[in-house]
Amino acid sequence: MSEPLHILFTSSWFPSRVHPTLGNFVLRHAESVSTVHKVHVLYITQDKSLSQPMEIVDEHRDDLRITIVYFRKGKSGVWNRWKALRAGISHIQSRGEWNFDLLHHNVMWNEGWQAVVIRKRFRLPVVMTEHWTGYLRDQRGKIPKRIVLFSQWVARYVSVFAPVTDHLGKNMKQYGIKGRYQTVPNVVDTGLFSAGSKSSETIHFLHVSSLNDAHKNISGILRAWKVAVQSSSVPIHLNLGGDGPWEKYRDLAIELGLSAETISFFGEKTWEEIADMMHVSHVLLLFSNYENLPCVIVESLASGMRILSSSVGGISEHIDTFKGELVDAGDEAALSAAILREADQASQVDRASLVNYADVHFGKPAIARSFDHIYQSLLKNQRPQ
Repeated sequence: MSEPLHILFTSSWFPSRVHPTLGNFVLRHAESVSTVHKVHVLYITQDKSLSQPMEIVDEHRDDLRITIVYFRKGKSGVWNRWKALRAGISHIQSRGEWNFDLLHHNVMWNEGWQAVVIRKRFRLPVVMTEHWTGYLRDQRGKIPKRIVLFSQWVARYVSVFAPVTDHLGKNMKQYGIKGRYQTVPNVVDTGLFSAGSKSSETIHFLHVSSLNDAHKNISGILRAWKVAVQSSSVPIHLNLGGDGPWEKYRDLAIELGLSAETISFFGEKTWEEIADMMHVSHVLLLFSNYENLPCVIVESLASGMRILSSSVGGISEHIDTFKGELVDAGDEAALSAAILREADQASQVDRASLVNYADVHFGKPAIARSFDHIYQSLLKNQRPQ
């Protein structure tokens, strides 16, 4: 790779004290890029607890610098967001750190206007990474016209779109979001997520998500799990949880007659705690109605786990019969049957190959190389207009 570039990251979502897990996948991309280039994240977010109009907080993580501007909404949310962005820019400039080669914005709706402002003022090439499932027209239906027009407007100032799956990119193009596309998937920290030691006595399934039933179909998982438990020839256990209302699913499990020996629940966990659970789990269980490529999938592969999921979004771009099994969204009978097959073959899985696939395709070096290729090609072949 060439000499380190200075990359400015902006985003519609990013972890902060307001929402510690929001956009954690954006943080992981920034961390990956920072292994090769100098990255400065500038993020603005409303904080209702503020006693003053605005607060700027800086954080340094090796070659990754983070500036978060917290602001109160006030009478005009739009105007205050603009003032927060302007304050963040001035803050970085005052420290002598505004010497960027390129802007990398994440998630176009609804903060993509920041990329337009910075592009016009500082004439930086713009890379736009997209994660939002809202563009999945084939799975979620049409988005409002105002979002389409906003997205098409922002797209005029974007040099390269980098959706996390090919499927997402195709759906964006159907909305007339024109431009150059190059898919770069989500990233996994292979130093944290690894195969670990998995018992052969009980086969452990794991579900981790936001626990939004309309999205993740948790209730469907529980009904399918009840059928599988009644038919399984080997002991199976499901550990289900995340940063959502896990208690209501525990209550549903009790209503379904599922015992504590077959299912358990947990709330929000740190990455380290999730990694520990994956070390002892055999199969990731997802049954979403729509997805792109959830980080939990790449983390599970890095942990030597097979993937049992609904075939939605870009999941099938990486999950074949060697790495797991896909069923139709909403087909609970198919999910129950697949749970039984996964339990029966769990002891025969080549987990080292799963780990290797994750390392080659989703490890920090792989993602850093992909973004570096985009950055270098832009700076070599494209000049801001």
